[in-house]
Amino acid sequence: MYDPIGLIAPITIKLRIAFRSVFKYHPSIEWNSPLPAGPAKDLWLDIILLLAQSDPLTFKRCIHPSNAVGACDLISFFDGSDDAFAAVIYARWELSDGTVSVTLLCAKPRVMPLKRISTPRSELNGAVVASRLTLSAVRSLSSAGMPLGRVWFIGDSECTLACLEKVNAPFGEFFGNRVGEVQDNQAKIEQYCQVGENGEWWFTPSCHNAADQLTHSNATPADLNADSMWHTGP
Repeated sequence: MYDPIGLIAPITIKLRIAFRSVFKYHPSIEWNSPLPAGPAKDLWLDIILLLAQSDPLTFKRCIHPSNAVGACDLISFFDGSDDAFAAVIYARWELSDGTVSVTLLCAKPRVMPLKRISTPRSELNGAVVASRLTLSAVRSLSSAGMPLGRVWFIGDSECTLACLEKVNAPFGEFFGNRVGEVQDNQAKIEQYCQVGENGEWWFTPSCHNAADQLTHSNATPADLNADSMWHTGP
């Protein structure tokens, strides 16, 4: 599936997780070998049937409403689980009639390796992806002449948020390298626009975290219809 900006990322990550499961159950399978009967084959048959029976999905081509007022805020959610880590960004505009318009901008999921790492590490990886994706989005929108207001980073991992708030705490190599990259990317983002109220990242419960759909393999095409939270944010 060709989806460079992640509009159907909740579905593509489902396929990637299923692809990983092939090598979980059949580590030595060859590329051209038929998939043996078992959990991996059953999973793939269910997914193929789900996609074949799904209705078409449509997405807005434009993210800039004609009656938008002022600059655009970017809201970047991140999350991590045992299956995947990911980020998704929404563009938020205030409109001339006093309402707001929120539109999906882009998303980026990544599958966890078969060699499992802890959930806090996965969530931190999600924060890294959020910082990278947001930096890319900010640069692209700025080069296109899009007025930018603020960037808001939001996640449901208290562990990750606590790590990012530390200024002089010792970290191990895994956490130290990733926290450092997040801080470096945020400094580059702040050359284009403000982050939060004072550079902080925000907490939200999992039920309001838009990236939660990207870190589990239970999404269906029906969850991505035009009126869904995936299109317009929580």
